[in-house]
Amino acid sequence: MPANSMTADHNATTVGEVTLPECWIWSSEDAGKTLNAGETVTATAIFNLYNKGNYKNETVQISITRPAHILMAITKKDASCTENGNTTYWTCALCGRYFSDENGTTEIPTGSWIIPATGHTLYKEPVAYVQPDAQKNGSVTYQCQVCDETISIEIPATTIIVPDTLEQLTDVGLSVSGWTWKTQEKLLPGTIVTAIAAYKVTEDLTITDTIQIKVSCSATNGSYQLGSNDAVTIRCTGVLSAFRRLSVDGKTLVQGQEYTAASGSTIITFNADYLNTLSAGKHTVVMTYDSGDVEAELLITKAGDVPKNDETKIEPQPDNTGSASAAGETTPSGNGALPATGDDTPVLLWLLLFTASVGMLIVVIRKYKNIK
Repeated sequence: MPANSMTADHNATTVGEVTLPECWIWSSEDAGKTLNAGETVTATAIFNLYNKGNYKNETVQISITRPAHILMAITKKDASCTENGNTTYWTCALCGRYFSDENGTTEIPTGSWIIPATGHTLYKEPVAYVQPDAQKNGSVTYQCQVCDETISIEIPATTIIVPDTLEQLTDVGLSVSGWTWKTQEKLLPGTIVTAIAAYKVTEDLTITDTIQIKVSCSATNGSYQLGSNDAVTIRCTGVLSAFRRLSVDGKTLVQGQEYTAASGSTIITFNADYLNTLSAGKHTVVMTYDSGDVEAELLITKAGDVPKNDETKIEPQPDNTGSASAAGETTPSGNGALPATGDDTPVLLWLLLFTASVGMLIVVIRKYKNIK
């Protein structure tokens, strides 16, 4: 039988959470009663076994006391530019709950006491500035009006060169973290796109940087045989609207006379009359676009010349068998020597056959003379 008074666990908040002896339960009317810290409530315990009803005392009135909170005060702390503050609150050493009052009557959720950091209030004018250029990043430094702390921000270089495979500004990465593109632009090969990047320093201060995106382009090579009078075409990925001029071996050509330029993206066609003025060999073609130069090769050959392969040296591949020559390899023209193998058996066999044939021929001739 339970005692007439009990001390509940500090973490128990209802009568139903208080443990009774075996075969006893709390009455349904009392099980949900609230247990407040430091207070006492009365509840009824009922005997609950198969032979209940056979005993004189099958109910007991029990006084239940829940221990009071052991509260510790956390004093108020003002927030700074970079650190959070907090309001005054209390926490219980027994149950770990948090309260807004010293009596522990009003429980509050975790973190509700936090006062967010205010952030820096910066002077609008920087205290230091290093201007970026096409190759080097710059920087700008601001000072806080409240704590005097300084903040330095790196500024991206003002020029970015990208390949012609990128189509949108959002595909271009910025070299300095924290910067984002403020504008959206389409990228065209051979063009220069002026874009704005932004950096949010504080809620009320955002700085920007103007960056030129130079979209490079690529071109095919061409070849021409002197006297063939065939036009030669070189194609470049740059858009025609960004094309400015063309030179061969450093000499600027006249569009419409020595060559034509058509859209798609850029199609350069050299006139045969001009091509016939060039000497045999390789010539360097430079096409100038807004974003820069792109080079191509123009090979001029004479009639009857066999075009040479690319001068890239091809290294022989080692044979897995360790032999001096790979299977299927033929003797180079102009060299009659066969590769030595170290096996003379076929030569000896031919000599023996030749000797035997001569001997048989002599025998036949002698027999023929004797008969005659």
